[in-house]
Amino acid sequence: MKIAILAALTALGQSASVPAPATTVPTEAQFVRARALLDRQLLDYPSTRFKDVTADAGRICGLFNSRNRMSAYVGWQRFGVLGGGQTESILVLGGNPAADADLRDVCGVAPVSPDYSDRVTFKR
Repeated sequence: MKIAILAALTALGQSASVPAPATTVPTEAQFVRARALLDRQLLDYPSTRFKDVTADAGRICGLFNSRNRMSAYVGWQRFGVLGGGQTESILVLGGNPAADADLRDVCGVAPVSPDYSDRVTFKR
């Protein structure tokens, strides 16, 4: 998993160890792709809650709390959508130590932009 994320970052021209400051504004197309990826991956995307979502031209990172098959919220977990512009986007969901470590490497631990939680929330 980590190798794939590092390869994606290399293709995007970003450093895997230190997140670049948010110098470019994310596009609406990035958020559309992120919503589509989240919708395909999460069991109950419309009821998923988001917080601390940050974004720049190469990534969207934050926390999500989604329902399981018993309709109970499972707790806040990290997520990251890598890729911007015309490149293929990659979704990484936390919830296990390896994925959480990868997301810390890619997204950092501190917010790098304004909160974009409303931009990844389900839209009807």
